[in-house]
Amino acid sequence: MQTQTFWQKTIKKKSTAFLVGACFGAILFIALYGVSTLNPTYDSWIRCGYVEEDIIQHYAGWQFFRNSEWHFPLTWIDNAAQPIGAAAAWADPFPWAAIFFKMLAPILPATFQYFGIIALLHFMLQGGFACVLIQLFDQRVSICLPGTILLCCWPVFVERVFRHASLSAQWLLLLMLYLYFEARHKKIRWSMWLLVFVLIPGIHAYFVPMAFGLLCASVLEHLLFSHASWKTVPAIGGCLAASLFVARILGVFMPNLSTADTSYAGGHPFGAYSMNLNAMWNPSSMNLYAESGKTDWSLFLPILPQSRLQYDGFNYLGLGILLALVGMVLYGVVFVVRNGFSVSVRRAGVFLYHHCGLVIACIAFTIFAVSNVICFGSRELVHITLPAAVESIVGIFRASGRIFWPVGYLLALCVIIFLARLGATPLCKKSRVDWGTVLVACVLIVQLVDLSGTFIEKHKYFSEGPIIDTHEYESDKAQQLFAGTDEAICLGTLFDYRLAECMIRANPDIQSNIVFFGRGNFNQVFAEYENHHNTLFSGNPIDEKTLYIASEKSYCDRVFQEADPRVAAWKIGPFYLFGIPTNERPAPEFTRETYF
Repeated sequence: MQTQTFWQKTIKKKSTAFLVGACFGAILFIALYGVSTLNPTYDSWIRCGYVEEDIIQHYAGWQFFRNSEWHFPLTWIDNAAQPIGAAAAWADPFPWAAIFFKMLAPILPATFQYFGIIALLHFMLQGGFACVLIQLFDQRVSICLPGTILLCCWPVFVERVFRHASLSAQWLLLLMLYLYFEARHKKIRWSMWLLVFVLIPGIHAYFVPMAFGLLCASVLEHLLFSHASWKTVPAIGGCLAASLFVARILGVFMPNLSTADTSYAGGHPFGAYSMNLNAMWNPSSMNLYAESGKTDWSLFLPILPQSRLQYDGFNYLGLGILLALVGMVLYGVVFVVRNGFSVSVRRAGVFLYHHCGLVIACIAFTIFAVSNVICFGSRELVHITLPAAVESIVGIFRASGRIFWPVGYLLALCVIIFLARLGATPLCKKSRVDWGTVLVACVLIVQLVDLSGTFIEKHKYFSEGPIIDTHEYESDKAQQLFAGTDEAICLGTLFDYRLAECMIRANPDIQSNIVFFGRGNFNQVFAEYENHHNTLFSGNPIDEKTLYIASEKSYCDRVFQEADPRVAAWKIGPFYLFGIPTNERPAPEFTRETYF
């Protein structure tokens, strides 16, 4: 009884509740991933890729940024995408962390990765904000702690960890929801909302529309029910302006240099990465390293079809939450039968009216996530052609399926609070059993069992010894080639994360025109390709410290006929590298004499 009293007192205080939630988040991180990734000098697990190769892009972005001079904007680098450079922020290295650790670069070891530390921090903040969010509605330990575990094991959150370092910062959404619900009984905490909008550019731009929608919901309800002044509305613009200002300082927003054009990277238009209508009960997410190319998140539910690129619209809720939502619908049906249709509609209308801002925001989030290309399973039901002006704006957030995330978290929160309060109904109060606690615990157990297969796979992957990459980029040949190179010139848009990471790891001082960033206007880089071709094929001597990189073997024919007679070729992965053989470089695989 004394233990229960201690925990109850702890949870009632927001600060200690946050700390308890953060501790649970840390425990869950270690249970899932172990501690190996927290070693900053252990990076081979990153170079192997995880789920896909995006984490290699993040790591390459960090390494190029670390080894570049300081510029304005703060994440601008001049050692890649030459001659203009690029914003490392668009390689998603978690910009705030990249800037912090770059300031410490002189005292850091040569090999240094912070992605394990950042993932642990995300789990801790996820747990902390989950606990204080639930505490707003129910201060019982038996509700707060299971609810915290459920939100820390949320499929959409765990799916992004180590796949996208920045997009796993979903504690931001829990903080936004906390600010929204807190403001229903108090004034809007503008200082906290301003902090959210300032933080977002240094984390990931996709959180901007989610924050904007939830802040608008809060302001609208204050205008309607708290008689707030319309003068508060411009404050929303102030938050957006502050976010844009920070984005400009970081290099996330660059007039004429940051565009939605990703065609150079094989990009797709708005609607391609949308949310399928079956996403909430479809337990399928992408995994390039699995035989099937997918991760199955459920022990019980089957994988359902979806269009080819809708893997990024993964929004599986988990069987526990799905069953609870079905139960809530059935409860609503029983309520209508017992109380009559008109009474039920009136009460539902009152509830929706008093939450109208949130309802509108959720509808908007869902419509945007589903996008103009509406699919159910593998069938495309509707394809609405958008005006070019609209397409250019919404195309900034072309992976629209992510915008549903706040709705998913709200559904989970609704389940937790509904079941907790269901236990306080007169019928349940007659029993000595705390039915609210029992029901929340049951949902958590079903949820964890359903997701356990994927969780166990993740634990095994990270816990069974060092993860070693055997890719050709790891070979001594590749490392020696780039170690003896001052400038690596791509003869076309290669857009290869592994290639970028390989060259900067082998030689931190290397200079290159390689483009491996998610966004940007690199027309000037592309325009220089012709000059590089002319230089190589002029027959004049080329610099011994320069390597030319091409993706097609046909280049060999022309190189050995028209280029400097000393030029030789090496093959690494899918690429052909041309340069002058030196003592620092491995023996070439092709020369003019041996090729023909």
